[in-house]
Amino acid sequence: MDEAVRHGMRRLAVCATTAGLLLGALSIGGQPALAAGGFALETSFGGAGSALGQLKDPGALAVQAGTGDVFVVDTENARVEKFAPTHDTGGYEAVGEIRSLGSAFVFKSGPGVAVDNSSGPSAGDVYIVSGRSRKETVYQFRPKSAHADEYEATGVRLEGFVEGEEDENVHGLAVGADGSVYVAYGKSLSVFSPAGALEAKSPPLAAAEVQGLTVAGNELYVVTATGLEGWTLDAAHAVQSTTTISAAPAGSTYTAVAVGANDRVFVDVVYPKEEGASHVAAFVADAPANSVPIEEFGGNGHIQISHGLAYGVPGNVPSVFASDATDDEVHVFEYTVPAVSGCSATPTIDSAQVACLLAPDAPQATWTLEYRPQLGSFIEALGGTASGEGEVGGELTGLEPAELYTYRLEANNASSTASAEGQFETEPVAPLLTATGAEHVLASTATLDGTVNPEHSSVFYRFEYGRCVGEGGCAASPYPYEGPQAKAGLGREQEAVKDTVRELEPLASYHYRLVAIGPGGEAASGEQSFTTGTLPAAEATTGPASAVSQTGARISGTVNPNGRPTTFVWEVGTSSAYGSSVYGSAGGEAEPESVGLALAALLPGTTYHYRLLAVNAGGTSYGADETFTTLSYGAGAPLSAPPAPALLAVLPQEGTPPTPEVVVLPSAERKESAAQLLAKALKSCRKKHADGKRAACERAARKKYSQKR
Repeated sequence: MDEAVRHGMRRLAVCATTAGLLLGALSIGGQPALAAGGFALETSFGGAGSALGQLKDPGALAVQAGTGDVFVVDTENARVEKFAPTHDTGGYEAVGEIRSLGSAFVFKSGPGVAVDNSSGPSAGDVYIVSGRSRKETVYQFRPKSAHADEYEATGVRLEGFVEGEEDENVHGLAVGADGSVYVAYGKSLSVFSPAGALEAKSPPLAAAEVQGLTVAGNELYVVTATGLEGWTLDAAHAVQSTTTISAAPAGSTYTAVAVGANDRVFVDVVYPKEEGASHVAAFVADAPANSVPIEEFGGNGHIQISHGLAYGVPGNVPSVFASDATDDEVHVFEYTVPAVSGCSATPTIDSAQVACLLAPDAPQATWTLEYRPQLGSFIEALGGTASGEGEVGGELTGLEPAELYTYRLEANNASSTASAEGQFETEPVAPLLTATGAEHVLASTATLDGTVNPEHSSVFYRFEYGRCVGEGGCAASPYPYEGPQAKAGLGREQEAVKDTVRELEPLASYHYRLVAIGPGGEAASGEQSFTTGTLPAAEATTGPASAVSQTGARISGTVNPNGRPTTFVWEVGTSSAYGSSVYGSAGGEAEPESVGLALAALLPGTTYHYRLLAVNAGGTSYGADETFTTLSYGAGAPLSAPPAPALLAVLPQEGTPPTPEVVVLPSAERKESAAQLLAKALKSCRKKHADGKRAACERAARKKYSQKR
């Protein structure tokens, strides 16, 4: 893989890990600004020589926030070199230098440079230590307005030492967030404004001579030859308390200190006589006294002897810079996060090949691949170790078809973790079908049963059936008829399905199968067969008559079609020979239906015969002969209108006249009704008698024809 591409991938991974957090600013007492991780050597720059970009005995370091530019005290070349990060390749290139101000300007390799990263008017100013005859001074330089990589002295000199002190040399230099400049002389501390005014001076506090310092908020972190101390300042920059965070290991010296994100303080641990043992140790900023490092890096010969340490975030990548006086280089240790990207999955019916691109960003990284179905938990499936960039992953087996899976590949190096997720759906398969038999088999109907397993797909099914004909019987017969298409569920369990088929022939052999189609294809079950029974005849039962009057009645009965379309017939007459027929039709259900018929214009005082017949393909059924007698004129019952007609559940049958609501039977001996005779008598009274005798005539007529006024 191309180096620039690889570096870009890793930086993207770091940015993703630290997204939304303010990098490069210490979060003392608050939330960490970095996810849990560590630092590993990413690159080095410099090299022995005197040309621009080369170093000889590099010392103190400072990093400018925002740009990521690194200032290096190049002691033997008598200059401070400025290096800018090349973000496309992850390297650094020299872009300028600050030379001495004549023969009196002497650079020192110790804490000799600091940069103002405040937001005030002095932002970007560079402070450089120069000394002669043990009296060292801090000079202020400012970028030229037309050339940002060129600097000129402002004339400000920071001189805070006191005559007669044990050591008048500068042993620590740092700039606070407000632009205040902190200078340690021997064991004491002076604080200056950017204009050079002395703001505060503390008496000697350290048990040993200061070797370097850094500032974050109201906390100073100071390294001495024997350990790391934390100094708490008040608003006037006076030291309020001190804590010994860590003692230097036996045989080592703390030579420089830097503060960074994640509440970490970094120190140079130098073993002058043990080659390859020097390294950088990281401590928690608010750790209690005598704490141990939470991380150590840069050993294995990366750092020999160092006098400079700095922290920055060039390109949003948290980085620790350490100068190496032995190799004349500056080593860059970047926050390491393994990068996982470019994941893809190629599924089959029951497996999937998963691959992701892994950049370990360390000598090696371990990885695991896990997966889960849509409604399940993650299952760890594969794992391994990667020592270089490349694809990792493998085949997931034992999967279910037509299932949505989520997979996750997680990578871990010595200091951090990264992961990536993806989804895939296994390919569908044809549904699983079984025809289980027929039930409720009658002469003309049967219910076909089966089971469908949709296999997690959207499946439609139907029953196909037909007569078993020909010499080959059922096996060679077609399936000319299809039931309606229906939809099965989306589960993986069998579900029972059924369909009732009609209009079958009695005493005939049939066969059927279950057919389903889904995304995985079409499938058919095995064959099932059945034989229909005999065709039952309809049943007719003659019921009683009701609402009988002089001229009308209502007759009733029940018809059971026994599952076949049925015609029923009312036969009515004044004898058992009947003479009048009224037709109706019943549905093809297997339950009895109540039917009725209203009769009108009957003869008073007459006995009528009636019965109900039912006819279907199974034969004819006759109900019993029943009778009723209409009321006579002299029976004492009042004359009344015929009752309201009411036919119960009578359905017309094609080709058969529907049953009328009211039937008027024909009669050759039709007589006048009582109402008609009364009307004639009253008319005669009006014609024959005057007013006095007319009333008596009308009373007699009404009495005769049973009418009351």
